[in-house]
Amino acid sequence: MKKFCLLLAVFLFLANTVGVSAAEYTFSTIDTSVTVGGDVLVMTPDTPKYNPVWEKAGITDPKSELKTFSEMGVSASFYDPASKTTVNLIGKRTASSIEAFSFAMMSEAEISDFAAKITPGAQAEGITTDYSITTAASGTVFVRLVIDARATASPCSEVVYLTLVNGMIIQIDTFLNGS
Repeated sequence: MKKFCLLLAVFLFLANTVGVSAAEYTFSTIDTSVTVGGDVLVMTPDTPKYNPVWEKAGITDPKSELKTFSEMGVSASFYDPASKTTVNLIGKRTASSIEAFSFAMMSEAEISDFAAKITPGAQAEGITTDYSITTAASGTVFVRLVIDARATASPCSEVVYLTLVNGMIIQIDTFLNGS
């Protein structure tokens, strides 16, 4: 099933493999394989908390991060040291995702309603959120969520692409501190 034309685009951004060895990662829970460049650091729920990759990625509390992985459904976290960008690959089933089942079976209005329910509003002063619906060349429908927290004490920005397939929300979450 062609789930992620966008996934390819995001990881091409991170996986500039000219002159760099690449590695492939397969995630059976979301039926996806990803190839990343050799400089990209990869953390999964199976990465031991004492592995030095956590420190290299700037994560000071791996135990807490692994708990977050479990709570959010993170299959992998990819960190590019050159751009200081983190991309999380997430797959999660919820009661609302199981009920809605697939964006392919929904109207744009239904997708918009679903997106409004699962996307956060402004949670604090200085944080803005916006979402839009986009369709990839393959026909896969995505919700694009932009979270802008650059006007806060801990500035960051985040762009999330998510789709709904077989009752599972699959998302690519790109996060950049200090932007």
